[in-house]
Amino acid sequence: MNYAMEIHDSCLEEVICNTDGTGYALFNASIFRSEGQVFKGADESGWQKLRFDFEGMQIEGEVGELKTWASGGTLCVDDVEQKHAIFLPANHEGKIVFEMCLLDDDRILKIHARKVRSNLIGEFELEGRWDASGNFTRANA
Repeated sequence: MNYAMEIHDSCLEEVICNTDGTGYALFNASIFRSEGQVFKGADESGWQKLRFDFEGMQIEGEVGELKTWASGGTLCVDDVEQKHAIFLPANHEGKIVFEMCLLDDDRILKIHARKVRSNLIGEFELEGRWDASGNFTRANA
């Protein structure tokens, strides 16, 4: 199974940055998954907790109130961008910048790091299925 996080429909629940440069960002994430290529053809979408663990972490911008929806974002690794969606697992080393626009007040939060590792937590909660033509059917419809 292949996975991706859709940034703009995910809720940032917690950000921790320790003095030693380790830390994490925890999301209630909008997850797409597919037996084939995610976002190409048939997919399932739903919700799952997703934690990004960082090394060499620094925060730019104000964390502010959390349990806040992201309206967009980008994960950039060595100047290669994944815009709006992050393919999982996201296990990278290099110059990392994870930028999010948080919906409540349009504030920009950036996490700079030298290493990131993603971890899906708990069970996937199915919202619905997308067919090859892009039609959506709710799971409980």
